[in-house]
Amino acid sequence: MPRGCRNKWKAVSSFVNETRVLNDKLSLGAVLSIASKAESYGTPEEPFDSALYYGQNYTNLAKYVDLFRLMTYFLDYNVLPEDVGQAARWVKELTGETVFADVQTHRSKHPYTRGKYPTPDELKGVLKSCKENNIGGVAFFALYAIIEKYSDYASIIKSFRIDKP
Repeated sequence: MPRGCRNKWKAVSSFVNETRVLNDKLSLGAVLSIASKAESYGTPEEPFDSALYYGQNYTNLAKYVDLFRLMTYFLDYNVLPEDVGQAARWVKELTGETVFADVQTHRSKHPYTRGKYPTPDELKGVLKSCKENNIGGVAFFALYAIIEKYSDYASIIKSFRIDKP
């Protein structure tokens, strides 16, 4: 691992540790989560390796956080809808912590898909993948997009459930 990545993740982990201490002291019982980003989600190793670029060492951060929210914005980050749940499951298996997939509902910012909203079928594919991979849950990003696309997304979101064991 390049030295710069190691320094970055140590700084990020130190900050999250300090946040954990403050959280436990001031907000008894509050969940500490992080929205984490990787560049690649193709194999179990890729999310871990590519998140280091952003200073996020999942196994180290697992000591401090209660919930990972994996930013699997499939249009922005070129993750296939059917792979979103699998990527979240890999991070869950690696960290032993609860993982939610952050589901893209906003317009894409990626050069190849710029301005495109997820289609209802793409949103269904993401949610199906999350359910099949038994992840802890999902978070939709961003609220304004759900409001703008309410007629397209509402029935899909309302029908989505992850059954708890």
